[in-house]
Amino acid sequence: MSNWKSLLTGSLMLILLMVFPMVPAQDTTEADLVGVEVGDWVKYDVSCEGDPHLWNIPLVYYSPEDVEWIEVEVLSVSEPNVTVRETIHRFDGEERNTTFTIDPAKTVMWPGDRYVIPANVSVGYKIPIDRDKYDPVTKSWKTVYELSINTTASRCYNGVTREVDMLKSSWMYPYFEYIENLTEVYVWDRATGFLLEKSWHTIFVELGNASLSTVSVKIIDTNMWKMEAAQPNWSQVLLGLLGAAVVVSAVVAASVLYKKRNKKTSPPSPK
Repeated sequence: MSNWKSLLTGSLMLILLMVFPMVPAQDTTEADLVGVEVGDWVKYDVSCEGDPHLWNIPLVYYSPEDVEWIEVEVLSVSEPNVTVRETIHRFDGEERNTTFTIDPAKTVMWPGDRYVIPANVSVGYKIPIDRDKYDPVTKSWKTVYELSINTTASRCYNGVTREVDMLKSSWMYPYFEYIENLTEVYVWDRATGFLLEKSWHTIFVELGNASLSTVSVKIIDTNMWKMEAAQPNWSQVLLGLLGAAVVVSAVVAASVLYKKRNKKTSPPSPK
């Protein structure tokens, strides 16, 4: 009887192997998937505060104070590659269009240009970059090859709440005899991987951490979901007044910075 049971068990196993053949394990995590489709687009508002001398970092082609809006549209999707077109529109009507193709999970590029990342990533997901970071203690540079998503949260954009993935990083740069501290924040929509906002904030430690400049690029419209028109309220008025105060303090701090720099670099007066 025991032999019959062994024979029956072996036959069943053979049948299962024939019907459900074994395949090598594959990485099919959602983080490897492209969440955007052809025709998806996002339009961003651009806002600037503080010293315009420090606004040239975020936007290469134009100074940020001249830019009215930016629009990015998905032209093609051939997984894992996504091709997008970035349109930068100035207040005077001039525009610049740039088209580029990336693999959202692997292409080495700075997060500010990475309009699309894989969908449904979580805290700890690594984004490949290649950038040098300054260490003010050792006064040396070190190459950074990746940054990680810091936070997943909910954010509201014109009445629409979206689950987002956020990446925040800070970078030190020597600026004459001072050290510039640049903090960058990037926010992507979790479901699609499309960038929703990015910002750059500059301070100088030697000037008491005074806020010298802030540049923000934030979603104002999209065809991926319905957005409500933004309604002005008292909180916006107060934010505007606060922004004006920041501008005044930034101008004062920048004036001190430039006067000190010019004093050190100016030749001695003839006797």
